[in-house]
Amino acid sequence: MSSVLNESEIDFIVSKLGTNNTSFNKKIKNVIIIDNSGSMSTRDGNKYDPQTKKYIKVTRYEEALETLYIALDIYRKTDEGCIIYFINNHEWSDSGFYINKEKPEISEEFQKAINYGPSGCTDIATCLKKILPNRGLSDTIKINLLILCDGNPTYKDGNKTILGKHANDEVVELLKIIGNYDANVVVRTVTDDEKDVEFWYNVDKEFTFPFEVLDDCQSYLNTLKILNPQINGDMKLYYLMCVGGLSSYPYLDKLNETELSFQDLIKFNDDFGKHDYLSHEILKLIDQKLNIATYLKIQIKDYDDNNSKVILYGFYLFLKNNIYTKYSYRINIIIGIMLVYFAYLMFKNFIWNLFLWTILPFIMYTIVIIFILNIFIKDFNKYLPLQLLSSMFFDLLTRIAKFIMKND
Repeated sequence: MSSVLNESEIDFIVSKLGTNNTSFNKKIKNVIIIDNSGSMSTRDGNKYDPQTKKYIKVTRYEEALETLYIALDIYRKTDEGCIIYFINNHEWSDSGFYINKEKPEISEEFQKAINYGPSGCTDIATCLKKILPNRGLSDTIKINLLILCDGNPTYKDGNKTILGKHANDEVVELLKIIGNYDANVVVRTVTDDEKDVEFWYNVDKEFTFPFEVLDDCQSYLNTLKILNPQINGDMKLYYLMCVGGLSSYPYLDKLNETELSFQDLIKFNDDFGKHDYLSHEILKLIDQKLNIATYLKIQIKDYDDNNSKVILYGFYLFLKNNIYTKYSYRINIIIGIMLVYFAYLMFKNFIWNLFLWTILPFIMYTIVIIFILNIFIKDFNKYLPLQLLSSMFFDLLTRIAKFIMKND
């Protein structure tokens, strides 16, 4: 149905759904609510054109249908499938439309509902009430909810308040109830008008369960590139979020909101490292930090807290594993000469002389040795990044300066 994603890309998303899900023993209920109200006819939507590989201006409803078709292509390959509700039921069933692996085709009535076009109000609350499970089933059900809409909810008659209760407040209350059932909710907005979607961005700040407000794919990927340039985002990641990926990979929620922590990057690498999403540089850094953390027998989450220890010990491991084992004879001679020299200088009693004639020469000699070895060792910097070397010496110099000031 959709030409935005090819078959292999859809299979990739299907394979990732539930792969890392801790609630695998729960019954999964996938639900799509699509807004077909009158405002969806506004022509400020964005739709991807596979032929020109550019986004073109369309109605909000057409943009929503693009996401709907992609979601259906994914869900029709799953056992759970999904149920689709139109906010305004005009001439068709009020019970929604169901599609799954056994019933992959769109029924005649379903197609009729799609073709009817935008008309009516944005009564999201009524649709949310339809999908609420019985309260006694909260431990056995998981809900993946995708809402395709363009703005603030209203009641059936178009009013925003009834008996003093605002439609927005009722939607928030219902979403909180749904959130208690191990829910993953994505609101896919289909307009560039910030005033229309302000409500959803404010709601996003209230909920603690997985809840994400997504703009069109192009805006999402542009923001991701700015905040997390080390990740090569694409449409597969975007639509994985739309169809329930947040519950399996919660760090995806951060991709277009903040810079990922190093721990999140490691999780991302574990989950998606085989698909060329991470840059070569960040992969090298992950590998380096993981190796040093393993040597130190610390968790990677404690890496930054042990920064000085990590730098010094990492440098020691480098010297031991990459230089000393290869040039042990030469290095032993140099160390022996230096020790004799240090033994002579240690007779001096003043702190300043200790620094000037002992510690400082040791640092300088070490630097000279490193750069001499650099000439003879191929790909020296591959084993020891310059930032590790410089960080080690800056850390050491800082410690020496503090020691001198304390004893001056």
